[in-house]
Amino acid sequence: MAQATAIAATIGRLAGTDGGAGRDYARSCMLMAEAEDLYNAMQKGNATIMVALGERGKGGEDANVELWGTTLPRHMACMEKMLGDSAAFTESGETVGAARNQPARAHSLRSLTGHLLIEPINRLLELID
Repeated sequence: MAQATAIAATIGRLAGTDGGAGRDYARSCMLMAEAEDLYNAMQKGNATIMVALGERGKGGEDANVELWGTTLPRHMACMEKMLGDSAAFTESGETVGAARNQPARAHSLRSLTGHLLIEPINRLLELID
């Protein structure tokens, strides 16, 4: 198995962190897809340490402006809409971060596998910005 989303989904299923059934499972799937979309968009429109803008098929300055001005805000708005009035992506309102900060509760938290994929992407965006 080589795809990050397939690996995460399989681990989530085996570990019981796939959201179970219903809304949490759907949100987990959407977050995994969102993480993949964001990663692909950043690969096309953002310079990396290995490839500068405009090199080897990477977009130029226009692609970077579109990424930060249009693409990323649209994706962030979609995630905000997914959250709605809630502070978390889970029905219980608990987050993966809460479990990390309180390890004694981590075993009982049915955290979302999708959140585990999207969190590093969001942190990366904060660092780049």
